[in-house]
Parts: sequence; structure tokens; C-alpha cells
Amino acid sequence: MTLSSSPESFAKFNVTALVRKLIDAGAPILTGDGAPTSGLAGTFSDYPISQGCIYIDITVGALYMNHGDVDDPSWILIGTAGGFNIPGRSSFSLVRGTFDASVNELSGSHAFLDNAGAPITFSNRTQILFGWIDTQIALTSGGATQVGLGTTFGPDDIQAAVTIAGVPWTLNEHPVSGPNDWNDPSLYLGITAEESLLYTITGADLTGGQFDVFLYYVQYE
Repeated sequence: MTLSSSPESFAKFNVTALVRKLIDAGAPILTGDGAPTSGLAGTFSDYPISQGCIYIDITVGALYMNHGDVDDPSWILIGTAGGFNIPGRSSFSLVRGTFDASVNELSGSHAFLDNAGAPITFSNRTQILFGWIDTQIALTSGGATQVGLGTTFGPDDIQAAVTIAGVPWTLNEHPVSGPNDWNDPSLYLGITAEESLLYTITGADLTGGQFDVFLYYVQYE
């Protein structure tokens, strides 16, 4: 069955019955202002909510799940606007680094900067799982130039340095040469100390171009 976003697409479902089933199971979707508290006097502890009940903090858009007993909730953060959290294991996030020849350095090795102008860094116990490059304006230079992406301890670990005339520096989106397969852990890039996300230009200086690099990663607790 294909569903659209039109009101008619929901007419085939008994929404009231669906909500009632969730409530009867003790797993309604709850909302509130602020993060929930756990314990016997915690948030919604006076309601018969079971494990798996969802709570949404509408103030900041955070999602929590109850892992506790019916009258003793234990709220675990599942996700925020910044990424998802796997309780007790890791956080799952996406980072974007932007290069713009009109504002960034055109030769050498330099860190990508965040919106506040600080270097984008990865902490110890991080695994970079998958990445891709989106080139909006073709890279240009006055001669033969290669560009690679990596970290402080491996300047081309994410994307091997290749000529700007070929993939992945051609227009549109292309996977990086390093961590580019969700199903192949051997390609994941492990971070064992704080490292910055870098671009490295070798050969002739760049004269123009713009691209973004996107990386999915997990930070282990």
C-alpha cells in the first residue's frame, strides 16, 4: 500500500483504535515541557506506563523512552536535534565540513570549521562509519592539484588525495574512498585521540570551488 500525505490517506485507518491500543498497553506517546525525571516520583510515575513508552520534550525536541517499571519510570534519552543515542552504547551523529574557495585557505592542510569558527574535531572512541562529498562548484586551480580529506593523524584516511579533475571532486554527490560502506566494518575509521577534520591541498593552489563533506559517526561512551 502506498500512502500519501493527504488526509484521505489516513481515512483507511482507525486512528482512535490505534491510540487506544497504545494506551491499553501502557505505552502512549507523552509530551511535556522539559526533560523527564526518573524514579518513584518521576515524570508520569502516577500513570500506568510500561517499558517502551515514549516521551517528547517539546521545548527542545528531545525524545525519551521509559526503561523502568510501571510505577518507577527510568527515562533514557533516545535522540535530539543533534543526533540519536543508543542507551549505554554510543551516540549516532552527522557532521558536515564545508570548503569554500572564497573564504578558506587554498593551499596546504587546514581544519574544517564549525559555525562558530572552531575546528571540527572527533573525540577519542569515535568510529566514522560512512561519508560522502557534495561538490556544488567545481574545484579549479592554476595547475595540477590533488585534494584529500582526513584527520590530524591521517590526512587522507577519509578521502585519498586525487586530482580535482576526477571523482569525487566532480559535481554532485560521491562517496568518499575511505568509510563508504555501512556493511563493511573494515572500512570504518577509528579515532583513538582527539583529531580535527582536515582537507589537504597538494600541487598548485586552488583558485575556486565549493564542496561539503558529510560523515556519519558514533561516539562510544
